[in-house]
Amino acid sequence: MQISVKKWHPSVSMSFLQKGLEQNQLSLSTDLLVKTVELLDGLPGWLTMFGYYYTAKPSNYSDAVNKTLGEALKIVSNETDSIGKLARGWLTHLKLLTELSIGNKSFTELLSVSGQSTNSALSKHLDMLQRLNYIEKRPEDGRYEITDPIMAELLKRKITRQ
Repeated sequence: MQISVKKWHPSVSMSFLQKGLEQNQLSLSTDLLVKTVELLDGLPGWLTMFGYYYTAKPSNYSDAVNKTLGEALKIVSNETDSIGKLARGWLTHLKLLTELSIGNKSFTELLSVSGQSTNSALSKHLDMLQRLNYIEKRPEDGRYEITDPIMAELLKRKITRQ
């Protein structure tokens, strides 16, 4: 059985954070709530982690964001390292994810940078990344994008270090 947790709409994310903060007799300005929702892109796990860091040890906003990003980057890094040991074709998956961390790409653009010789081979890799919920194909323009901003940030940092 597979359980899939999708991004929340910004209004749902805002409401979730507001209610959690209210339960702890805390609040954030609307500007900071919007900034948090945009940063964590409506992903329930990251929003929950931010709420924990902001409420468990009431601190300032910047500390909570930095702790959330630091821990989230560690989690995503460990996850990709573990999958890399198990998944067939992971080097190609990682190459595609790295390209997408720079910006959304079309199938044709990904084919030219992936090193795949056929449409079918690339399709298999993209299908796997979609099943893992790492990427999605945007319905409005057919371009692929990374679903998790933390994953994109991790890959951008790895590019910078190379």
